[in-house]
Amino acid sequence: MFPDLKDKVALVTGASRGLGRGIALKLASLGVKVAINYFSNDLEAGNVAGLIEKQGWENILVKADVANAEAVKNMIRDIVGKWGKIDILINNAGITRDNLLPRMSDEAWDSVINTNLRGAFLCTNMLYVR
Repeated sequence: MFPDLKDKVALVTGASRGLGRGIALKLASLGVKVAINYFSNDLEAGNVAGLIEKQGWENILVKADVANAEAVKNMIRDIVGKWGKIDILINNAGITRDNLLPRMSDEAWDSVINTNLRGAFLCTNMLYVR
């Protein structure tokens, strides 16, 4: 059903919980070496890494704000330094600041746009620019 992904390397952004966590676990179960990106929740990211390690699968934790170009550059450098490549990119990181538009602050709007859009742009772009 799935193509042979053994020995591929994946970067999953926002992988400490939710959909990103599920994707990271599934990829690892298929033999993919998984870079677990997260920004703030060390405990949850560590739990994902622990589940992967418990099964004997390879992973690396990479704490980085995907909205920050330098952080993304360093994250990709660390992953490539460990495994030599990145074959799969899952741009999953995203945040919500639920509110009616007239009540949303500029800072909240910028935070959502920077993480959800700029983050995906930076991660994708940095794979080619590095």
